[in-house]
Amino acid sequence: MPTHLVWFRRDLRLQDNLALAAACRDA
Repeated sequence: MPTHLVWFRRDLRLQDNLALAAACRDA
């Protein structure tokens, strides 16, 4: 899941972070 962490750091957008966080929780 390193790519997810990279996306988190590359995209410092609240909405994007929340969406990714939700996806990570679902995964």
